[in-house]
Amino acid sequence: MRRRLYDKRAEADAIKLRETFQAKPWEWATEFSWSWPSDVREIGEGMAVMYRSDKWKKKGNYEDYKHVCEAKRPWKLFAAPGFHIDGVKTYGETRTLRVPEMPDTIATLALFLGLQCRLKQRHGSRIVTPEGDQGIYQIEIRRGKLAAGRTKGGECFLCVYVEDEGPKLFLFGEELDVEKDGIVG
Repeated sequence: MRRRLYDKRAEADAIKLRETFQAKPWEWATEFSWSWPSDVREIGEGMAVMYRSDKWKKKGNYEDYKHVCEAKRPWKLFAAPGFHIDGVKTYGETRTLRVPEMPDTIATLALFLGLQCRLKQRHGSRIVTPEGDQGIYQIEIRRGKLAAGRTKGGECFLCVYVEDEGPKLFLFGEELDVEKDGIVG
């Protein structure tokens, strides 16, 4: 799927990500009215992403998948401005999203079912990421879609968005990528 078509390399990256993930030809593009936020908050670490897809199957034959982070270092979980989880206070530093590095074209991979993550918590005056089984949550976003893109520097990321609202969550990781086996890293 695409937002705005300015960068032919970003479009080619998105098509390759989609075709690699689905193991079938890319079919359509959709333009979105939203743009990337300039600031995001690092709210925790991604542990697993769940989605529904007909990848590797006949069109319309959907199956639920769960990809657990396999990387040496956990994925970094960022939230767009205004994102909140009912009944949970999120903490984290605001960071600049380097919008010029973000692609103007992304690949929608699947319907988003949920994200298991470890959210940052406040302990006194410090904000920390808990260890072990502490601070683990599952986030679900109604009407969410899972997408992937590559920054202009070639870094793969995952994005959860709602078509008419824009991006909600971002996952970045050193080993995160989309290959013929699906999401890796």
